[in-house]
Amino acid sequence: MIAFWLENSAMDITLQAGSFRTGKISGSLTQQAIDELSKQVIAIRSQKDSIHKDNKLPEKNSEQQEMELYKAWVRSHPRSPVSVSLLSAYGKHWGIDTTKALFENISPEIQHTVFGKEVSTYLSLARNLAIGSKYEDFEQSNTQDKPIKLSQVKARYILLDFWASWCIPCRHENIGLKRTYDAYKNKGFAILGVSLDNNKKDWLEAIQKDELAWENVCDLKGFQNQVALMYNVDAIPTNFLIDEKGIIIAKKLRGKALEDKLKELLP
Repeated sequence: MIAFWLENSAMDITLQAGSFRTGKISGSLTQQAIDELSKQVIAIRSQKDSIHKDNKLPEKNSEQQEMELYKAWVRSHPRSPVSVSLLSAYGKHWGIDTTKALFENISPEIQHTVFGKEVSTYLSLARNLAIGSKYEDFEQSNTQDKPIKLSQVKARYILLDFWASWCIPCRHENIGLKRTYDAYKNKGFAILGVSLDNNKKDWLEAIQKDELAWENVCDLKGFQNQVALMYNVDAIPTNFLIDEKGIIIAKKLRGKALEDKLKELLP
C-alpha cells in the first residue's frame, strides 16, 4: 500500500508489483513537501537507532525532536494542507495555546479545509482542565440513545473514563475497572464511560462482552468526540476523578493506582 496526497494537477505514479511502498509520485507539490518532511523524520529516527546501538543517551528525546520538527514545519508552511493535517493529528498533544498560535498563522483558505475545521472545532471546545479545576458539564447519548449529562450522575466520586472498543489497553483496563466498580459502587463511586468509537455495533458489543454495568455515552465521532476534545484527550485509556463538589482531584488513574486512591477516599 502507498498513501499520497491527491491534487488537482497532472500526477505520475510509478509502482512495481510487490513493492508499492517504494513507489514514486511526481506532479504534486503537496506530496513533494510531505516527502521532504518524511526524510527529516527518518533522519531523526535513524539517529535514535544509532545512538541506542552505541549505548549512548540521546541529548534530546527523539519523539520530542519529531514534535519540534513538525511545529517548525507548520510555522514555515502556512499555505500547505499538510500543516493543518499535522495540527489535527498532534494539536491535542501540543496543547491549546501552542495549537492556537500555530493555527492563527495558517492561511484562511487552508483553515477552511476538512483538517482545518477539525482543528477549529478542537480549539472551540478544548478546556485547560487541570487537577483542582471544576469539571465541564456535557451531554451525549447513551446506549439507548438517551441524552445523559455528567451532572446527572450522582455519587461522592465519579470516574470520567475515556476508552474505545478498538483500544486493546482500554479493553484490558476494563477488567480491573469492573472489579473496582463492583467493590466501591455501594460506597459512593460511579463511572461515566465516554467512548471514542465511530461504530455503534462495535461499541455496544464491547460493553456487553466486557460486562460494563455503568453508564456509557458516545457520539460516534472517534477521536473527534466532542467530550474528548473538551477534555483535551490525546490518548486512551485515560480518566478524570471528580469529587462531589465537581472538582477534578486526579487524572490518569489506572489499575492499582485507582484502587489505592479509592481506598483512601472511601475506606
